[in-house]
Amino acid sequence: MDISKINLKEIGYLKGFFLGDGYKYHDLKGRKYYVEFYVHSLNDKSILEFLVNTVKKAGLNPNVYKDKRFYCKRIRITNKYFSSIFDKDFEKMNISQEQVIGFISGFLDAEGYVNNKKSFIQIVNTNHKVLEFIKKELEKLSVKSSIS
Repeated sequence: MDISKINLKEIGYLKGFFLGDGYKYHDLKGRKYYVEFYVHSLNDKSILEFLVNTVKKAGLNPNVYKDKRFYCKRIRITNKYFSSIFDKDFEKMNISQEQVIGFISGFLDAEGYVNNKKSFIQIVNTNHKVLEFIKKELEKLSVKSSIS
């Protein structure tokens, strides 16, 4: 695996999407580390392709499964180092503006939607800390936002 082949915006995207629709675990018995991303709408082929291609750029081999229980696609990566990328608390990350933009994009793809009729973007999440972090970062980018 060579994480340097993934740019900062893509790393941010992976972290943001993971925070919204990701999961990781360590199989102690099998001694494997898993990272999974869930793409909930089977129509979101572009998101699925982006995630798979980004992970492949780093030299990893993602497995894609159709999860009938949740009517979604599940992307599984088995790699200890890749798993460790998602260990840090998002609030403690010292990240560049490029990575922040990627993070917000990934989180929006996981937890939000765009209302083209009313020209707004909405993120739905119960983690107030994440929403405050995104609001603060959007303000730095001169993007007006609110939490309700």
